Amino acid sequence: MNEKPFNPAEHLTTLIKKRKVKDPSTGQEHWIEEKTLYLETKWRLMWFKSVFPDGFIDTKEIEVTDEFARIEATVYDRDPDDGGRRLGKGRRQVWATDTKYYVSTAETMAIGRSLASAGFGSQFCSEFDEDDLDIADSPIKAREHSIPLLESKAPKAPDTNAIYKTAARKGLSRDDTNLLIKIRYHQDYAEQLNDEERLEFLKGLQENSKERLTNFVSRVKASIIEGPSQVA
Repeated sequence: MNEKPFNPAEHLTTLIKKRKVKDPSTGQEHWIEEKTLYLETKWRLMWFKSVFPDGFIDTKEIEVTDEFARIEATVYDRDPDDGGRRLGKGRRQVWATDTKYYVSTAETMAIGRSLASAGFGSQFCSEFDEDDLDIADSPIKAREHSIPLLESKAPKAPDTNAIYKTAARKGLSRDDTNLLIKIRYHQDYAEQLNDEERLEFLKGLQENSKERLTNFVSRVKASIIEGPSQVA
């Protein structure tokens, strides 16, 4: 009897985050709460092993002091000494003031980040929230999306041409834009996004600088040499 395929959706945790946004009509800032879906590192590891039973994860201490630990993790489809391909890489830094287990915590978070960059949980990932691009690496929102504390009428969703034209003005090719859509929503093209997702994605393009968008796309291309074809 075949073993049941790993289903990440069965292991998701719902988180509630608060962030400050500016009302475009008044210019006033207010807080909103957002529900996000998150896949813990232990489940990403299980997912990874279900796809690559011989998968290999290498961790390296970049810098460890009494104040902080910076750890790097690299994911391979098998032992690199045996010709394994690199699938993803990630680094995390944790301060000793955050937890007395800051070294092991940094290692776990680096592993989670490297697995996400390899495609295992990128759509349910918050590892990039602090210092990377919001529209591609923050956790995908639950279908109810934001819970606004200030009522407002929902704006009309943009058409797909508007998305690609905006992306082009930001220095992104159509393929670059589709890469962001793939990471953020697990869809291949803007045409496959629903109204809320198209609106959210366009807003992300508009609010991020050209330099930040192009740099992020470049880092993704560099860190994922060949993503796991089984993970789509």
